[in-house]
This record gives sequence, C-alpha cells and structure tokens, in this order.
Amino acid sequence: MYALLAALSAASTFFAIRASRFTPHASRFLPLAPYVLTAAAGLYTHYAFPFILLVHNVVFGLWWLTTTCRSAHRWRWLALWARAQTAVVVLYLPWLPVALKSVTGWSSAGRAYELGPALLNVRRVLNVGLPLPVAEGRAALIGAGILLPIGLWPALSRVEGPRRTARAGWWSVTATALYLLLPITLIFAFDLYKSTWLKFLVVVLPSFHLLLAHGIENLTRLVIRGSGSLNARCPMSVRFLVILLFAVPTLPSLRNLYFDPAYARDDYRRLAADISTILRSGDGIILDAPNQWEVFTYYYPDRDVHPAPYRPVPDEVEAFLTPLVERYRRLFVLYWGDAESDPQRLIETWLAAHTYQAGDRWYGRVRLATYGVAPLPDEPAATLDARFGEAVGLNGYALVGERFAPGDTLPVTLFWKARSPITERYKVTVQLLDGAGQLVAQRDSEPGDGLMPTTTWEPGQILADRYGVSLPPDLPPGHYTLIVGLYHIATGERSPVTLGGEPSGDHLILCGVEVVYP
Repeated sequence: MYALLAALSAASTFFAIRASRFTPHASRFLPLAPYVLTAAAGLYTHYAFPFILLVHNVVFGLWWLTTTCRSAHRWRWLALWARAQTAVVVLYLPWLPVALKSVTGWSSAGRAYELGPALLNVRRVLNVGLPLPVAEGRAALIGAGILLPIGLWPALSRVEGPRRTARAGWWSVTATALYLLLPITLIFAFDLYKSTWLKFLVVVLPSFHLLLAHGIENLTRLVIRGSGSLNARCPMSVRFLVILLFAVPTLPSLRNLYFDPAYARDDYRRLAADISTILRSGDGIILDAPNQWEVFTYYYPDRDVHPAPYRPVPDEVEAFLTPLVERYRRLFVLYWGDAESDPQRLIETWLAAHTYQAGDRWYGRVRLATYGVAPLPDEPAATLDARFGEAVGLNGYALVGERFAPGDTLPVTLFWKARSPITERYKVTVQLLDGAGQLVAQRDSEPGDGLMPTTTWEPGQILADRYGVSLPPDLPPGHYTLIVGLYHIATGERSPVTLGGEPSGDHLILCGVEVVYP
C-alpha cells in the first residue's frame, strides 16, 4: 500500500491545485470531485494520509488568506472547500471506527534519539533510501543539500517578470515546501520516529523530488546565464549532466536493495514451504500479528490459519487459544512485530504455560515456533532429589505418554526448585539419545520458553517447566534414553549433577522412550 499511498498523495494534491484554477460557483462542485475521491481513497489506503490532508488544509488556508485568491470569490471558495472536506470525511465514515481503534492503540516510538542524527536519517531515507548507510550515500546527500535550497527559490526566469508572476512562483515553492516539511514535523511531534516507521515518509517523496527537480532546473539556468550561452541544446545537456551527477551516487542503494541479504524481505514463501513439508493432520497455524494474513496466505492456503487478536487482553487470549489447543495436536506460531501486535507477549506467555514448545527458527524478522499439545501435569510422575550445581534442584519430571511415533513431540515437564538465590542465567537441554549414546533429538531453552530466566527464581519456589522434543520423521523405531542437563549461557559449561547426594556427571538420565511406527 505504500506505493499507492505515495501515488494518492501526489494525485490528491495535483487535483486540489488544478481545482483552484477554476472560477468557483456555489453550485459547481465538479472540479473538486477528483480531489474528493483521491483524498478519500488515500484515507482508506493508509493511516499516514491524514498528514497530507492537513497539508492541503494548511496550504488552502494560507492561499485563502492571501491576495492570490481573488477577494470576489473568497467566501465561495471557503464554502466549496468546506464541502469538499466534509465529503471526504463522509466517504470515510464506514471505516472511521476501525481507524480510531487502530490508531489510538499505537504505542509511541519513544524519544530515544538525537534530533540532529534523526533529521540526517530522514534526509538519507528520502535521498537514497533505506538500503544505503549515511557514510556510503554522502555524495548524494551533499548533492541534494545543494539542490534543495536552490529548488526553494522561484523559477529564475520569472523573478524579473511581472510582479504577479513572481508572486505565483513564490507561492508554488512555498506550497511544495509545506508539502515536504509539515508531515516530517508531525512525525516528530507525534513521536512516530523510529526505523520501522520511516516508510511513512513515502507520503512526502513527491514533494522532495519536485524540489530537487526544481533545483536542477534553476541550477541549469544559473549555469547558462553565467556562461552567456544561447545554444538551444545547452539547457538539455546541463540538465542531463546535473541529473547524472545526482543519480550515480544512489546506484549502490539499488545494488544493496536487490543483492544484499541484509535488506531482503522476510521470506514467507520459504516459511510456508517449510511448514507444508512437515504439516500433518491435526496441525494448526497461528499468526501472532494479524496483518501477516495477506502475505502468508499468498503462499499458503488459508486452511487452519488463525490470526490472533491485535493487542489482546488476557481474556481475549484465553478465548482465542483455548479452542485451538483443544482442536489441534500441534501448533505453528508465526511471531512478527511483537512490540506492536502483542507488546505484553500474552500469546507467547499463555502458550508457554499450556503447551510444549518444541523449537523455533528465524526467517528474517519472522520467528516460527512449534508447540506440541498434550495434558499438563501439575505434579511429578517421578520424584527426584537431584541438584544442578548448588542452587538449582530438580524435584521430578513427567513425560506424558509411553510410546511415540516418528514426527511426534515428546511432552516433558520438569519441576525445578530454587534452593538459593541464582545470579547467573542458565539454559536447559533436554536430549534423546539412541542405544549408542548418540544424539537424535533435543530441545534447548531458558526455562519457560525464555520467559522465566533462572535469575528471576525465588528461593524455595517450584516451577513447572515444559519442553517439547520433536522426533525426526525418519527416526528408526527402537528404545531411546531421555536426559536433561543445565548449562551456563555465557560459557556453555554444564552444571555438575548430583542425584541423592551422589555425583551423576554433567547430565541426568530421566527415563527410557519407546519409538514405534504408527
């Protein structure tokens, strides 16, 4: 929608300017009809379009207050403009409640920036785009820094002309400058400046490039006037040279955009293909951010795909997820933009307590997590007196089921106890070994799917910690051994284990597991 947003921003502005050239009549609304339609379409396209509407109204207000608008028609123009704005709002009314709910739910970007570097970053995005760092785009930034002030001057060929023509030139430049600067000012004023929202600047790209083009035109006239050349071909040659000097430094941005993996879009096609290869009957898919729906279902049919509620509250999470864990045996969850869609991580926290996460994998900025669904024991099926180091105790475990098929998820619950304050963060590894002691499957994570790090445990506290161990789909049937270990995140060193006061090496054997064909 961003390209459409830029197009509608330019189109609505164009139609507003074009309508101002007609002689107004209270009964003639037709010249403003294209403006009304494109402005309403802009509102439906993106929530950043109101910035452009504000530009239109500010520019109209300044125009109406000046002598540019003939006094004989001032009040007719005001009435027509008010009718046009009312028509835009009326056309948007069906979507207005949804828009207000969505926009008022936005979190602030946070003013964690310095204004100078932030403004330079805005210049970079408008000038050379996101894929080019400031250091690499310095030449283009300098070129634009020269051309923009020159573009803010009226057409040099008209300054010496009639007073009315010169005044019109000043007014055109002023309106274009407001088109560029006002939305940028509002982005900072409403605390909307952050890297993921810089794409909103697309609304001012038309005005930015108009001013650059005007700067090239004025610079060409300055060069020709200074040389005294009357060659008709000279203006075109000079323009071409200036454009070339300005465009060449931006080419690395295009190279990065198309060839640098760092700027690649999230690979939903591969993600959908990977899910399709392992999907079985009884599996469901959850989209943590509801606006993933269009891009994901483009590559994957919308069968068994469930978008989560946006910015949910606990009751909404319970109502959304409870039927899904009752319906499916395994869930694939796509996490993206959590800070916006679920800032409290309620979806992930609920799943950590009610399912068995079997792993996760990143596809660009999208994380695919797999959860097994099984009963949730709240007491150990087998009690233990095990210690991992001095501070961490394991009171027991529970494995739901006795026999498993290749491709299944082993649902393991570990019951930890903090024996004393824990100052270091540890990860748990749950592993399945074959008869020769070789690793065939494992699940490594901080406790509670990373939501209950050991440094947050209170002495004496007992925690039910759930892990899903995914069995490979080609795992041969036979007898396997399930073990658990605890290791330091910073060093990878495993904690020594004692069982009943006796040393047990760097891991603890829990039980045997039978794998059979279904």
